[in-house]
Amino acid sequence: MFNVLVVDDTTSVIIFMSRLLKNKFDCKVFSAENGLEALSVLEDEEVDIIFLDVTMPIMDGVETLRTIRQSENLKNIPV
Repeated sequence: MFNVLVVDDTTSVIIFMSRLLKNKFDCKVFSAENGLEALSVLEDEEVDIIFLDVTMPIMDGVETLRTIRQSENLKNIPV
């Protein structure tokens, strides 16, 4: 089993991606509605891959990816 983080400000996208991933793979899906929430999830959970929206409020995908790549603990997670 692996862990996935889906980050998107559209609830229907999170629901769709979560269902799709759970139906096709043996995985646990975490979700966040913006980059700030995503970074909070990443502090508490080990994830194997991140699906990241670009346009989001509070902290967009580009800022989030930049922060992830600057972190020694997170920089190798595929996004």
